[in-house]
Amino acid sequence: HYPKLLLVYFILLSVVRFLSRPVLEVDEAEQIYLAQWWFFGYGQQPPLFSWLQHVFLLLIGDPLIAVSFLKGCIYFIIFYYAYKSAMHYMHKDQAVASNLLMFFILPISIHSFRHTHTILAMAMASIAFFLWSKWSKNPNIKFSLLLGLTFGLGLLAKYNFLLVITGLVILTLYSKTLKNKKSILHILLIGFSSILIFSVHGYWLLQNFEQVHNSVSKDLKPENLTYLASILKGTFELSAVLLNFVVLVFLILLWAYRARLFRVLAKVN
Repeated sequence: HYPKLLLVYFILLSVVRFLSRPVLEVDEAEQIYLAQWWFFGYGQQPPLFSWLQHVFLLLIGDPLIAVSFLKGCIYFIIFYYAYKSAMHYMHKDQAVASNLLMFFILPISIHSFRHTHTILAMAMASIAFFLWSKWSKNPNIKFSLLLGLTFGLGLLAKYNFLLVITGLVILTLYSKTLKNKKSILHILLIGFSSILIFSVHGYWLLQNFEQVHNSVSKDLKPENLTYLASILKGTFELSAVLLNFVVLVFLILLWAYRARLFRVLAKVN
């Protein structure tokens, strides 16, 4: 019943969101404004979140409730597909435990309802890894098309979703999937379908590239960072956090098994 509990939790969280804070954040207000029209592009961010917000606005009507429930749905997708992916590699109880540990990730817990495009990219990453896990074991047309669709939509969610695609490409190179000649055709199918999906917005991006580039550069200018430097800075901070976590786990294990360690050291001595 874990997926059902997740669904109930995020529905309740959405309700609490619009009852406890009956105001829109700046990013949310901007999305409500942009979601009044269907455009192929809206500025420095891809259009998928604005398109989804437009649909929820049409279905629900009230802007605050539409924002809350869209974000609730996106968070449910993040957790649900992360849980489904974990089920490929571990037992169910371990999958549930690992899924619950995601609440320790700050953008998902403390800052959860402050994000827009970022959480949508996280949701697409969660779906992409789940589909890749299926596809890598059994490359076929169905999963190839679904993975291509997810890649295309991921790029429509946030441009740096390209980093997720790059990560999955590296995983594929190290997996046994490429040994099957048919898998090469499936990879081409994934690439073609993802480009086809992104081309909806890609043409607009080419027409307005200078405007988008200037907008991004303007946002990075106060921090005196280039786009690449911004990514590297975030990667370095993530690596530092992971290293601290590994050291912490090592120290805990060292303390837990200290008696055995002392026996081994005594034998070596």
